[in-house]
Amino acid sequence: MFAASSSKSFNAVNENIPSSTAQRSLGEQSLDWYVLESKRFRESFAARQLRAIGIETYVPMFTEVAGGFVNKRPEPLFSGYVFAMTEVSKVVIVERVPGIKRVVRLGGDLATIEKTAIEALKRQENNQGLIESHRSFIADKAYQIAVGPLRGERAIVRGNAVRHGRIRVLISLLRREVAVDVAVGWLREL
Repeated sequence: MFAASSSKSFNAVNENIPSSTAQRSLGEQSLDWYVLESKRFRESFAARQLRAIGIETYVPMFTEVAGGFVNKRPEPLFSGYVFAMTEVSKVVIVERVPGIKRVVRLGGDLATIEKTAIEALKRQENNQGLIESHRSFIADKAYQIAVGPLRGERAIVRGNAVRHGRIRVLISLLRREVAVDVAVGWLREL
């Protein structure tokens, strides 16, 4: 999916997405999607700053869904990265935009992402512009509670029915197994 401006390519997300191997002459100016590293937790800020100077950006966002309920607030699918469509001659400007750490390079060449890869990501978005990750739970499997007052406790899922964003689990409390309902977003795989 990622490609360097030369003939090198890097296909990190979907092996079915073709990588470009075309080399450009030095005088040719075309718009490409460049991979930019943003400052920590500043993807949206950096994207706004780039748009303010007329550069198209894309920060794919995802959210986790279980039983029809959103479990966590949207976050970047590629944490710490922003995609920007621009001409190679403007890359120097892009590197100076607030919120951007650097333009990613692969072997010294500027890393680009195929237009078809961006389109494939956008096709996965729901009507709110989010890519949904649907989560299911396996009955009698152990998970860890990662959030809330029971954080760190081992929990066994009882059944796999999610109701109103919560699921019933068994935890060990005072040497007894106790059934409690917890938010599905609180559970993490062991």
